[in-house]
Amino acid sequence: MQRIERKTAPKVGKLVPATDNVQFFHLRIQAPPRLRSKENPMKDTIRQLIQQALTQLVTDGVLPEGLTPAIQVENARDKTHGDFASNIAMMLAKPAGMKPRDLAEKIIAALPADAQVSKVEIAGPGFLNFFQNTQALASRLDAALADSKLGVQKAGPQQKVVVDLSAPNLAKEMHVGHLRSTIIGDAVARVLEFLGDNVIRQNHVGDWGTQFGMLMAYLEENPITSDELSDLENFYRAAKKRFDESEAFADRARGLVVKLQAGDAECLKLWTRFKDISLSHCQKTYEQLNVKLTMADVMGESAYNDDLANVDLVIEAVFEEIGVKEAVFKELDRVMKPGAILINVGRGGLADEQAVVAALKYGTLAGAGFDVLTEEPPVNGNPLTNTRLPNLIVTPHMAWASEEAQNRLFDMLVDNVNQFAAGKPQNVVS
Repeated sequence: MQRIERKTAPKVGKLVPATDNVQFFHLRIQAPPRLRSKENPMKDTIRQLIQQALTQLVTDGVLPEGLTPAIQVENARDKTHGDFASNIAMMLAKPAGMKPRDLAEKIIAALPADAQVSKVEIAGPGFLNFFQNTQALASRLDAALADSKLGVQKAGPQQKVVVDLSAPNLAKEMHVGHLRSTIIGDAVARVLEFLGDNVIRQNHVGDWGTQFGMLMAYLEENPITSDELSDLENFYRAAKKRFDESEAFADRARGLVVKLQAGDAECLKLWTRFKDISLSHCQKTYEQLNVKLTMADVMGESAYNDDLANVDLVIEAVFEEIGVKEAVFKELDRVMKPGAILINVGRGGLADEQAVVAALKYGTLAGAGFDVLTEEPPVNGNPLTNTRLPNLIVTPHMAWASEEAQNRLFDMLVDNVNQFAAGKPQNVVS
C-alpha cells in the first residue's frame, strides 16, 4: 500500500506541551564563524595576509585587475617546511606573466607583518611556506588561561535571562524526561552565566492537582509512618491503582482536591507533607547530577492559587482529570474576582451554567464566552443559549476549527492511515 503524503498548505503553528521546558524555553548558541570552522583559524589569517599582498601588487601594477583567485592554504606535510603552505604564486604566475618563484618573492615582500607569523619561505616551484610564531601562540594561551573568562567575550549587552528547567510533577519519581530538561537547562544557564548574563533559574514544579487528592484519600485508608511515606513512588502507584479501580475512591479524591484548593487546614497539612518529601527526593537527584538547582529556585503551580481572586480573565482550555476540573470550576463563583471574565473552550459542563447566567445578570461576572456546552447539540435547550445577555457569547464549538487545529487533525489522520497500512494500527476505538 502506498504511503500517503500530505499535500496542503504548510502548518501555521503547532501546539507544544506546557511541561516540556525545552519547548518552553528555546536558545540557540552559535560560536563566531571562525570558531565554528573546522579549519585551523590560522588558515583564515594567512588567507587575509595573502589577499592584502595581492591587493597591493595590483596597485603596484604587478598583477592585472579583476583577479578573484580562490586562495588555498593547506597544512604543510613536512614541519621542516613550515606549518602552512599556499600555491597562490603558481596559480597567478601566468596572468602576471612571471615565473612562479619570482612572483612568490614579490608576494612575500608585499605581505603585511603579523605577530602570528615568524617567517615565510619559498619552496619548490613556487610554494609559499608559512611558519607560525609559536612564542606568540604560547603567549595568547597564557593570557587566556590567566583570564577567568578564557578570553571569551559576549557578543551583545548583558541581559537578565530566565531559564525554566526540570519541572517535575511532585509525588512521583523523576523520569528520564525530567533529567533531559534538567541537564540541558543547567548547561544553558551555566553558559549564559559564564558570558556575564544575570540568570534566574526557575523550577516550575507540578505541586497542585489530582494526584494530591488521590494520595490524601489513600492515606486516609492506609495510615503509614513518615519512614514508609519516604518511598513515595510505591505509595503513589498504590493510590493510582485504587483511583482507577474504585469510582467511590475517585470521587473522594476529587472532593479532597476541592477542599485543598479551598484552603482546608488538614488537607494543606497533608499536601505540605507530600510536597516536602517529593522535593527532597528531587534535590538529592540535582545534587547527584551536580546541577545548580536549589529549593530557592522552586516555583510551584500552587503559587498562583491565591491569585485567582485577583485575575481579570480565566480561560479553561486544557483539562487533565475531568472530575476534578468539574468540582473545582463549580467553586468559581466563590473564588473568582468580581467583575472577571470567564472563557471556556475546553470541555462542557465544567462550570455550573445556570450559576454563570445568574452571575452575569447580577454583575458577579463581567462577561463570559463559551465554545462548549454540557450537551451538544443542546436538544432541550441550555441556560446559556436560552438567555440573551450583552455580556455573553456562545459559539458552536469553533475552537477546534482554527487552521492550526485542522492541520493537526489532518496530520493525525494521515499518520493513522499510514500506521494502519504498516500493520501497526493506532488510536483504535473499541
